[in-house]
Amino acid sequence: MYNTDGASRGNPGISSYVFCLRNADEDIIYAKAALMEDTTNSVAEATIVLQASKHCQQVGYNQVIFQTDSMVIQKVLLGEWGCPWSIAWLIDEIQANLQGKEVIIQHILREENKLIDYQDNHEIHSGNCKYESFRSMKVQGRGIINSDWPVKFNRFMGQSGFGLS
Repeated sequence: MYNTDGASRGNPGISSYVFCLRNADEDIIYAKAALMEDTTNSVAEATIVLQASKHCQQVGYNQVIFQTDSMVIQKVLLGEWGCPWSIAWLIDEIQANLQGKEVIIQHILREENKLIDYQDNHEIHSGNCKYESFRSMKVQGRGIINSDWPVKFNRFMGQSGFGLS
């Protein structure tokens, strides 16, 4: 399961993105974050789903869940809303990366994305980072994980999926 978040201060403004990959037990097994050039929220949100889809393709996953707090990205990827021209090329590339895979795109509340939201704001202030273990994360990020340990991230708004063939 990929949790994703993109952020833009100013919209357009300084931007960042972050995703984490969780296993079936919801343990984080990989996380990546980076600063972007000044851009909009929609571009930042689409860019991180693209980065996560590239990672998914690299590691060879054929069944995957993407969680995003951007309803625009979810609805566009599901074909329920028209695609804004500013992210059309990103959406095309995401769909190409996910071609032939079993994919579920879930919209989640921002509150359910606390760790990713924290990390996104951290990126805007601190720069690019990558985490490959719990211990390599900043103390604040580990605290968020520990505080959510008994809580499963399974309250979704509109769980939907699409298959690209």
